[in-house]
Amino acid sequence: MDEKKALAEIERWEGRVPHLYLDSRGNPTIGLGCLIKDFEAYRALPLRVKDRLATKFEAQDDWTRVTNMPIGRRSSAYKADPPAPDVRLTDADIDELAMHRLSAFVRNLRSAFPGFDDAPAPAQVATIDLVWCLGFHKLLQSFPRFCVAFRRRDWPAAARESYVTGARETRNLWRAQLFLDAAVYS
Repeated sequence: MDEKKALAEIERWEGRVPHLYLDSRGNPTIGLGCLIKDFEAYRALPLRVKDRLATKFEAQDDWTRVTNMPIGRRSSAYKADPPAPDVRLTDADIDELAMHRLSAFVRNLRSAFPGFDDAPAPAQVATIDLVWCLGFHKLLQSFPRFCVAFRRRDWPAAARESYVTGARETRNLWRAQLFLDAAVYS
């Protein structure tokens, strides 16, 4: 699997946001759409203020400020205004976080879908996008027909079952087309 290509597609849809923001569902998020489950997970990141590591207090203030803001805004609306410190990740740290998340998802996908690595590349990329949007457990729990279709290598059915409510329609159509493209490779 081409991990760089998969991450390039994720970045195309999620964007690259160096600061904490709330996604469309109100989840604290950073980087390439990486969900941050709680303050401890946020604090564990190599957060920076200018050219130094952020203090615990700066990270806590940033977390509290962002998580108390209304959802439904553009990610840039969550950026700190002076005099609050601009707590952020570097591009290299965003890449590392995304690669770590991708590696964990791929390990889980290989476990859930034996032969994942033998699936056509478009199906792999589409499934990674799906799990990036949903999370691994939600994929398995809420998309059982997709899981059956993937295991059967029924790419047209996987295309139909990959629709994510609340995702951009263009992203859903792109993902479905990848599964249809995979049918050509099979």
